[in-house]
Amino acid sequence: MKQKINGKQMTATIVMFLTGSSLITGAYTAAGRDTWLCGIFAFFLVIPMMLVHSAILNLYPGRNYYANILTACGKWAGRAAALYLFLCSMFLVSLVLRDFCEFIHIVNMVETPVPVIAACILGVAIYLLKKGAYVLARVSRFALPFLLISIALTCVLAIKDMEFSNLLPILQAGPEKLAEGTAMIFFLPMGEITACSSLFKWMDPKEKVFPVFFRGVLGALLFLLAANLRNLLVLGNSIAAFLYPSYEAVSVVAIGQFFTRIEVLIGINLMLAGFIKCCVLLHNACEALGAVFNLDGSTPRSRAPLVAPCALLVFTGSMVIFATSEERAAWTNYTPLASVLGQVLIPVAVLAAGKIRARRKGRGGPKPARPSRARTAPQP
Repeated sequence: MKQKINGKQMTATIVMFLTGSSLITGAYTAAGRDTWLCGIFAFFLVIPMMLVHSAILNLYPGRNYYANILTACGKWAGRAAALYLFLCSMFLVSLVLRDFCEFIHIVNMVETPVPVIAACILGVAIYLLKKGAYVLARVSRFALPFLLISIALTCVLAIKDMEFSNLLPILQAGPEKLAEGTAMIFFLPMGEITACSSLFKWMDPKEKVFPVFFRGVLGALLFLLAANLRNLLVLGNSIAAFLYPSYEAVSVVAIGQFFTRIEVLIGINLMLAGFIKCCVLLHNACEALGAVFNLDGSTPRSRAPLVAPCALLVFTGSMVIFATSEERAAWTNYTPLASVLGQVLIPVAVLAAGKIRARRKGRGGPKPARPSRARTAPQP
């Protein structure tokens, strides 16, 4: 059975991962109606980080992200970096899981307790990740066209309910709000591509890393722009009053009495994208934890023993740390500060350490032997 991930599958995984929770919340920031501009600015800011992650993956043969961190930074510094990235992934997957459980609970399953929904999602995630990362990539490749069709269909059907004057005036938010909104989208979700880096060791070696990164982030940007503009044009200034603006914007779509309640179908696709995001973050956490304890990770299923324990920790964190909406909002305010270290400073430091180590190794290599001069024997 082929266990390598091709470029299209990896691109689809990145798109599904980055759009996972942002499609539900609408990616609405402090910039208000200028949020779509913040998304474009954040895309250009994340391009250097794509180059950094690509360079880290290509530092040494194998494209093993965490093994390269250990090699570049050394034993203890590399483990400290991997441990921090593990904690970041566990925090994010707990937050995303709680968001989607709340979404399912509020919108569709009011009588079902949130812990039951979380247990069902994590149970499927454990089964999928134990089968290997290539199964996750194939599921993403299969689900991406449905997400694309759902967004395109809702945008077309919602044209009759759109007010294009809701876009005006452009750049009303001001530089400070634009900068705040750009930073928020840069860290959540654009900068989260760090979690996707651990999947590249299973990708076909013939595929280049940066083009796959670029196509995935660009596709996610287009999806988010389409969803954000649709929500803004349909809901207008009231978009900030809704907890799930994407769901509310789609709920107004109807064709007479024949085609109604389309938000139910859209909700399924949105939940699937969120499930993929949880799986990618959980996979990254297992890879980071394996690097901390120096466990073998040479096969796609070598991290399978770590999946269930990490999932149990995620379940506990999502129920305890984010028990209420107020606690979740309070933790979200600190997320960009923690993301600066995990998404920017650590990758840049790892790349710099790897380049310095490679340069020193090149200089300290064996010097070529000087040609010896032939000596003549002394005359008697």
